Amino acid sequence: MKIPALASLFTLQHLAVVVGAVVIVGGAGGIVLTNKEKFGLAKADPDLTTSISSDLEDTTTSPSTASNSTEKKQDAAKTDAAAKPSTATKAPEAAKKAPAKNGGTGSTPAPGPTPAPTPAPSGSCPNAAHTPGGPDGAGGCWPYAGNTGVPAGTALSNYSGPCSISSNTVIQNKTVNCALQMYSNASLTIKNSVVNGFIENTYSNGTGKLIIEDSNVNAGAWSDGAIWGSYITANRVNVTGGQHNVHCEDACNISNSWLHDQYNPNGGSYHNNAFLSNGGTNMTVTHNTLHCTAILNATDGGCTGDLVLLGDFAPITYVSVQSNLFMANNSSISYCTYGGWTPGKPYPNAHHVVYQNNVFQRGANGKCGVYGAVTSFQVGAAGNVWQNNKWSDGTILNP
Repeated sequence: MKIPALASLFTLQHLAVVVGAVVIVGGAGGIVLTNKEKFGLAKADPDLTTSISSDLEDTTTSPSTASNSTEKKQDAAKTDAAAKPSTATKAPEAAKKAPAKNGGTGSTPAPGPTPAPTPAPSGSCPNAAHTPGGPDGAGGCWPYAGNTGVPAGTALSNYSGPCSISSNTVIQNKTVNCALQMYSNASLTIKNSVVNGFIENTYSNGTGKLIIEDSNVNAGAWSDGAIWGSYITANRVNVTGGQHNVHCEDACNISNSWLHDQYNPNGGSYHNNAFLSNGGTNMTVTHNTLHCTAILNATDGGCTGDLVLLGDFAPITYVSVQSNLFMANNSSISYCTYGGWTPGKPYPNAHHVVYQNNVFQRGANGKCGVYGAVTSFQVGAAGNVWQNNKWSDGTILNP
């Protein structure tokens, strides 16, 4: 499922691509190519390389638009992306308005997607309880700079491979100074590396997988997800920049990671999220620190939530949200999380959405967000579960 695109924004290098599997690792050996056949990439039509400049909270776009965009991207998979500067787009107003009241009664427990393993106890945590780097109440520390990203002491060398990934590729112990886009159902694995640019996997039909471990993703001034697309696994990743840290379409597994410091320029009207889905299925979000950090500005830019599920382009289904820290933002977050039940959207009904064992900070106003901690979670929907979610002071939080 591909989200309709609104503006062409990014720059990629025009580079040769290796046909067949490519493995790129650090150290003196440099790049190792397992297939020596090469071909040059033609320059792309810039209108085929696009992004979303809003989280589309008030959209009336037809789902058919998504299909048209997907067809364009399949055609563009044969080409590299053209350079084009980023421009901001006016964000909708709904994030600053209180959404509809939660609906339904009762609960129908159902298993969600298999959660990622909880990290092993890390000894003494350096920060206060229920803050990044503080005790998580389960023997470990919440994700922060010290337990996410490139491990201390890792030697990095500059990446000189392609930025358009058209064959199976491994990047390890590297500093990457470009955005990485995946084409032609190629898979990409990134380990112990710093990526100064966004990473996109929106072309895959399920064959091409994106795996990121023990790495930093610094998307900077980018108007969509720092990590964006489907079939994504991220573990112990420190993610900053982009309008959203993670923008998931389908099949995302985000664990033990720190999502924070999104891009929201002065004079812009972006609505930011640490984790966003505008519709999709099979998402697992486990033991992360989720922090939408932007402060409300004079042009109505700011946060929507830490984790936001909206039925814009597909129903929200089979989502597991477990053992995460939801950080307070009493300035611009409307609610810290939106649970997928969104009357007025093209796909208003969510099911099999599970929230368990999460911790919500209160913040200065005691509510986590401006209006509260949670909205749009329908307790009575099939398979929905809300269980043992608490405020950071230990009291039970009900939806």
